[in-house]
Amino acid sequence: DLLKKIMAKHPDVVYTKYQLGAAYKMANDLANAEKWLSEAADGDPKNLGYLVGLADTLISRKKGKELKKVIDRIRPIDATVAADLESRGKLLRLF
Repeated sequence: DLLKKIMAKHPDVVYTKYQLGAAYKMANDLANAEKWLSEAADGDPKNLGYLVGLADTLISRKKGKELKKVIDRIRPIDATVAADLESRGKLLRLF
């Protein structure tokens, strides 16, 4: 509730979107987690933490096509992290 109130007052604060997405992920509300983590990653496209949070959520949701797109965004920032996520996706047969 507190994060929702903060979002209402400061809708352009990217970190709040990330925190809201992380809270939804912890509550296992993966659809809302994906929504807010995606908004955070779009708001700060070079933030590796936001992108990895989104990628982890997509893995949990078994959304291979979307995961590949996020991995492609991660690769120029950190090739090792991108390779690790790609390995996880392949291991889980998401693509």
